[in-house]
Amino acid sequence: MLGVNGNSMRSSSSSYGDPKYLSSISAAAFVPPPSRILVDGYRGELDSIQDASPRYNPLNPTHPRSSVLLNANDPVVMHLLTETAIGDSMQFEVLSFEEAEDLKKELSLLTNRISSSKRKLALEMKLQEAAASLDRLSDGRSSRDNGDMDGDGFPKSRRKRMSFFGRNSWGEHHRADSELAISTRKCEELAQELWKLERRANELRRRLLEHTAGVLQMTHKGLKKKPVITNNLSRSPESMHGSPNARTNGNYPSAPHKFDDQSLYQTTDHLDNYGKDYDRPGRLSRSENGEARSVDLTAIQNTEKRLKELNNRLRQMILSTNSSQDIDPLPTTFSNSGLPNPLAGVEAHLNYLEKNLTSMAYQHPQETPQEANKVPKFVNEAEERLEEINRRIDNVLSTTGSSRSPNPSFPPRQRRTLQGQLSYLEQTIDSIQQRFDSLVEHKTILTTQIQQQRELNSKSDAQRDAHFAELNEQISTLKKELEMSRRDASGTRDKLSLVTDQLDAARQESMIREQQRAEDDAKAIASAQEAKVNAENELLVKSKRIAYLEDALEGARNEQDSRTREAIEAKEISDKELEKLRSEYSELENEMIRVRTELTMAQAELDGAYGSRAERAAQVAANPAIQKEMDDLNQRNRSLTEEISILRAEQLNNSNDSDSKSSLQQRVQILEKELRETIDDYEVMTKASIAFEKERDKLETSIDNLRDRCESLESKLSEERVQSMGNGSLGYGNGYDRGTYETTSTMVLKNEFKKMMRDTRAENMRALKAEQEERRRLETLIRNLKKEQAAGKLNLSQGTSTT
Repeated sequence: MLGVNGNSMRSSSSSYGDPKYLSSISAAAFVPPPSRILVDGYRGELDSIQDASPRYNPLNPTHPRSSVLLNANDPVVMHLLTETAIGDSMQFEVLSFEEAEDLKKELSLLTNRISSSKRKLALEMKLQEAAASLDRLSDGRSSRDNGDMDGDGFPKSRRKRMSFFGRNSWGEHHRADSELAISTRKCEELAQELWKLERRANELRRRLLEHTAGVLQMTHKGLKKKPVITNNLSRSPESMHGSPNARTNGNYPSAPHKFDDQSLYQTTDHLDNYGKDYDRPGRLSRSENGEARSVDLTAIQNTEKRLKELNNRLRQMILSTNSSQDIDPLPTTFSNSGLPNPLAGVEAHLNYLEKNLTSMAYQHPQETPQEANKVPKFVNEAEERLEEINRRIDNVLSTTGSSRSPNPSFPPRQRRTLQGQLSYLEQTIDSIQQRFDSLVEHKTILTTQIQQQRELNSKSDAQRDAHFAELNEQISTLKKELEMSRRDASGTRDKLSLVTDQLDAARQESMIREQQRAEDDAKAIASAQEAKVNAENELLVKSKRIAYLEDALEGARNEQDSRTREAIEAKEISDKELEKLRSEYSELENEMIRVRTELTMAQAELDGAYGSRAERAAQVAANPAIQKEMDDLNQRNRSLTEEISILRAEQLNNSNDSDSKSSLQQRVQILEKELRETIDDYEVMTKASIAFEKERDKLETSIDNLRDRCESLESKLSEERVQSMGNGSLGYGNGYDRGTYETTSTMVLKNEFKKMMRDTRAENMRALKAEQEERRRLETLIRNLKKEQAAGKLNLSQGTSTT
């Protein structure tokens, strides 16, 4: 079957589960429309769901759900539509049976979820409308309560209104707004979810429809031509259910009751058209098909009656010619017996007729040719009656849409015999029997399908009844909620009337009090104006003071920046000097190593040339010039050693100075940062009150103390370093070995330096902790001052508003 259109086959495994199909349903591929637009669209859809009616075309009974402009009887239009559909479905995806069933199951689940989501959305929309009504009621109530003038033209007392009604009204209005916002958010979330579900369901429907169209396109064999009915009707039994071009193509079409591959994926709406798409152009509607079947049965019954009359006349003729012959009685009539096969009577009469004709042929075996040519009159009448019966059967078959093969053809007039007529009639009866069997099987298939459709309809009716029951329950619930809302509204109206009465009484009392307090208010206004003028003057003074403090602060910042730049420049200069001293120290150290090497070599040469030390001492004592040279060398050695010690001390001092400068720079930066933060806080505080000025002076004093303390600590640290280095340089004797002494002094210096660094870090940590505590205290003080400033501003604004 698939080989008919094998070039257009499309594998389902290549696209089913492909990410390109899955990507179309992800939240990242398409941006959903705004939630508010979705909610409005679904609200309109739910409102107009009862007005929607399916398309109906009464002029096309075979497919009423079609366009009114479609003419199904126009072959040109139908051919154009068919070719267009086949061309459009060439590239459609074809799935396997399991994949199609999985998609149908998923679509069924999505349909149930969509219906459930629509019910929830409808309920939430009704709740949203109720919340909106309550919100409008609260808005109307608050608008009535927030009027500036009463009925008599007197101003309302806002303080009284807040004390009697304003607080409760604001709470109810806020609660109504929150309920409306919650309901709106739920509606938007449900609308987003419903949009995603419908989008996925539409995708599944599209794939299933493309699959169905692709299968039909693969199995379509083209439009069939209408058969031409001629007088030479086909008498082939197998051609009664075939197409006119079946033998020309070399393919025998299947019977009408054979399984139709094209109807495998058809929906239940096409069950009404089952059995109409045979391979013949003369497709009959349901009413025409029923009429053809009734005409077929009537023709068979008439044929049976005519055969019965013919057999009766033949029996009478045989009895009249030979009364002694034993002849069987006429067969029993089956037309009215209620048997399912109406052809049984026709076959019985044909067998009876053939048997009697055979017996007549046996009775006259010795007749001459002349006698044989003398055919009795009843034989001619029987032939004519059989010819008429055969023609009527052919007409019935052609009327019902059956076609016959061209062989064996109807015998010509001059060669028609009774035996040929009987054989032709027997073949016709066989073909009618085969068609009747196929119709019985077709009826069985239709009965089964109708039963299945009834079961499906019963299931859908049960689901619809359950849905109606659920909707009725929801309607009753909503009615109860509406009744409760109405009761709440009536209670709210009663409360509103009571509060209105209380408000009227309060208005009267406020009017009396306002009249009594008129003079007091005038005096209070005068005093308030005077206080306002004083406050403005004080504010002007404070503004000038703040400007002066800002200028002083800017000068302090500039001075601090200049000091910082000077410290950085001094650090750079000291770094350069340190680098220079290090290079000089390295050169002197290399010179010392070279001198030591020369001394060792000279001593070795001296020992080799002049003997041992005692010998040389004796020689030196004997030679004053050599003694003087030795003294000069020793003096030079001591001077070099002292220079090396001095350079090491200077290097250590320079390293300590660089460390102290770096720590000083860090301290300066930390203090500068803290000073800037403190200055910013001071700027805020000075704008609030004159009391901030005193606190700022205290803070600046504390900062100066801390700075002095840091400088004193740094000076002490420098003195300690110098003293430690001086102590380390003492004890350099002539009796110690130079290498051992240098190693020991280096270790001592390293240990002393590490100890000084630990002490410095500890002291810096203690100072940092003290500064942090001081900063926390200042921050707490600043916060308190800010609160006092805010309270002062609030009192000032209240006094101004009262004025």
